[in-house]
Order: sequence, then structure tokens, then C-alpha cells
Amino acid sequence: MTKSAKPAGKSGRGPIARKVLASARHFFREKVVDLAEWREAKITAENFEKTIVSQDALAKLDPVHAIYVYAQNQISVMIEQLAELPALSKLAGAYGDAQEEYMPSGPPMSPLTVSYFSCWGFFDLCAGPKRETFGTVAIDLSKFFDVHDSLIAVYEKMQNSRLGVYVVEGRSGKQILLRELVTNN
Repeated sequence: MTKSAKPAGKSGRGPIARKVLASARHFFREKVVDLAEWREAKITAENFEKTIVSQDALAKLDPVHAIYVYAQNQISVMIEQLAELPALSKLAGAYGDAQEEYMPSGPPMSPLTVSYFSCWGFFDLCAGPKRETFGTVAIDLSKFFDVHDSLIAVYEKMQNSRLGVYVVEGRSGKQILLRELVTNN
């Protein structure tokens, strides 16, 4: 799998994010609330919440890994919902095509884990003139909804990172020493 170019700048609110934010603003200005829709949204949110890793499971992980797992779970839930919006149809289509081609963790045997593929699809796969990703749109929407700054900071670190392929070189106590194949770092 080749890595897509990173979007220019940090978040930059490209046209895709602007459409999503305009839609959110419009929704909150509505004067009439459809109670059936509200109930359905509550059920959907509760079902998504069940997919988030539990506090007990997080407590068993290294603290830094726990932060990553929690943030990855949260942004996955958000992106799963964002992918249904018409403004993100190009990204969603490209993600679906890549899933079919690379079959992460599926038969036939794929060297890609779901986690690796998801991070590539969320933070590297880009579309539009501003080369937006699901991650840049999710970060802008998180800021709009006033998500905790610490969680947004983790999302931004994930967005600004680069996926690599590593070779295990050895161990030092509990740490594993890795060498990245492209840079040899």
C-alpha cells in the first residue's frame, strides 16, 4: 500500500470540512426537533458507545498505548458516522475501494492489521483540492463541538504522524527496539 500525500498545513478547514460544519450549524439552528429522529440518534450513540474500549481494558495497557487506543476508538466512531455524509463520499468511496483491495486482517491473508489500515485510511488517504482526510474533518468537527483539548491534541498527533514499516532489532528491558525500513531510524 502506498502512502498518500499529507494534506497541506495543519487542519486548514478545507471545502469538505466547511460543508460538514455548515451542515452542523444548520442542524443546530433548526427550530423544530423530530423526536423520532432524536430517539434513533440516542440509540445509535449508545450502540457506538458500546464499541469503545472499556476503562478496565485500558487500565491493563501501558498508559501511552491506552491513550492511543482510546483516541483511535473515539475517532473511529466519529469517522464511521462522518463517512455517511454526502460531503465525504469521495473519501468514503476511496476507503471502501482500498478495503476491498487490501482486505485488512481478512482472508485471503493480509499483512495489514485493521488498526494499521484504519490509521492509514483516516489520516493519510486524502481527497479534494486541500487534500483533506477523515482526520482533518474529524478534528475540525471536534473543535466545533468543543471536544476536550487533550483528545483533539491526540487526534492532531495522529494526523501529523506518518505510518511506517518497522523491523524488530531487539529488546531493552520492557522496550522493543525498532528500525524503520525507509529511513533506517
